[in-house]
Amino acid sequence: MGWQKRGFTSLSGHVFMIGGLSRKVLDCIICAKQCEKCQREKSRGQTSAKKHNCPKNHDSSSKAMEADACLILSQPSS
Repeated sequence: MGWQKRGFTSLSGHVFMIGGLSRKVLDCIICAKQCEKCQREKSRGQTSAKKHNCPKNHDSSSKAMEADACLILSQPSS
């Protein structure tokens, strides 16, 4: 797991799944706790931002981000 900053206060992180035998990257995920565009619209008093590609995909603590990302990567993709 890579973090934006040290400790369990980071707003984003990334996880790579690497094959044990091939030593190649099999999958990756980027976790983000906030979206700059949504934050800006909220500070202006609007209820929701215009339709956009929102990177926010994690709501719980930064400490749980690594475990949640590993669970997502371990699930079979369809």
